[in-house]
Amino acid sequence: MRGFLLAALLTPVAVLALAAPAGATVPVNVTPPSIISNPPGTAYVGGGLADAGGSWTATPAPGTAIAVQWLRCDADGQACAPIPGATSPNYRMALADVGHTIRVQETGSNGPDVSAPVVSAPTVVVRTLPVGVNYTKQPVISGRPVIGQTLRVSDGVWTGTPPITFTYQWQRCGGVLNPGGKTFTIVCVDIPGATQNTYTVTNADAGKLMLAYVTGTNSVSSYRLPASAYTLPVPEPPKTINDALEAVLDLAPAVSRTVSVAELLAAGGYRTSFRALKPGHLTIEWTTQSKHRTVRVAFARRTFGHRGTYPVKIGLTRKGRALLRSAHRLRMRLVASYEGHTVVQAVVERRDGRFRYVAP
Repeated sequence: MRGFLLAALLTPVAVLALAAPAGATVPVNVTPPSIISNPPGTAYVGGGLADAGGSWTATPAPGTAIAVQWLRCDADGQACAPIPGATSPNYRMALADVGHTIRVQETGSNGPDVSAPVVSAPTVVVRTLPVGVNYTKQPVISGRPVIGQTLRVSDGVWTGTPPITFTYQWQRCGGVLNPGGKTFTIVCVDIPGATQNTYTVTNADAGKLMLAYVTGTNSVSSYRLPASAYTLPVPEPPKTINDALEAVLDLAPAVSRTVSVAELLAAGGYRTSFRALKPGHLTIEWTTQSKHRTVRVAFARRTFGHRGTYPVKIGLTRKGRALLRSAHRLRMRLVASYEGHTVVQAVVERRDGRFRYVAP
């Protein structure tokens, strides 16, 4: 008895055979076949696989023939079925193989004596060729660019072979005058440590525009992408109680924005922050006139024991919710007071489902 190794990469034929001399016996498999891929351990559509061949013994050995058949199996390497026409030592993977594994089967024969088939271990699951990352929609920054508030950047919408992972970098930006002093260039600088998808605005950001970059990475490539727009400039910290009261209602011209009725209802009110310049009591009230009566739409009251910036939620009342749901037009008066300082900050009016600044 002697063994031999069939190296399928060295021959283009599916069956090697010599005439079986008298007294030939059934071939016996010594080691099962194995599969060679390039790169090793991969399986992609369009890529090639080769049967490295098992080793067999027979008496006499020169009379042995080996038949090859490639098999398509499920993702766990089970439930295998022959791939029609795939009987050569080499196999090129096709779209039909995506999501499946591939095995190679060998059968030995000596004339009429045929062995039981033996199969290789399965490949990894076949996939389409990996594609580098690209984007179809830029990231967007949400939140209020106000000291103490948190900004968030979305990932955007990306294409490419998964998995795609994301990293983030926040920047503060400002204008630098060009030579001649008539034009300027916006220059941005990375904020050390600001590498999450959220960022809390600090005093160092006052007067600056905020920007975030999102980097998408997969096994093929990386792409660094800025958010679709800068934020508005971050207002300077309040220097007086009246400044703080104006900032808490977020309707100063530099930071004003429209607020949708749906946003207010979904959140149960409006979240903001207040920079207390000294300990004291804060009261915020939104009111409207309904049937010649003053109705409280939303309300907040907080006590601050120390100087600092604190979150505040202006919560909707039950009547306020009902009015927001039913009224096509709603004009509200916004008032804030702190330790004897009262500011009638603004009148806002609902139009087309959003509230807009009307008058101070």
